Amino acid sequence: MRGNYVNKLCKLLSKLKDLSLLIMGMLLLHRCIQKLKKKIRNKARVEAAMVEAFLVEEVTNNLSLYFKSTAPSKETRYLAMMMGHLHF
Repeated sequence: MRGNYVNKLCKLLSKLKDLSLLIMGMLLLHRCIQKLKKKIRNKARVEAAMVEAFLVEEVTNNLSLYFKSTAPSKETRYLAMMMGHLHF
């Protein structure tokens, strides 16, 4: 009797784990879409504007890999500001 209860509990926990992974994936997708929506400039063609925003972000991220780590960017500028090397 007890083994049956444990088996049912294990199956339920497995389903909950799968459900939690699905929910986490949906939340990540939702965040990504919200970020893209903020970058939309052409409200008449929303889908195309979202694709354009995604492509711009991907291209700039990939191109940044070819620059030296000391090249100015949003991240290095922020780090320099935090370290006190850059003042406004």
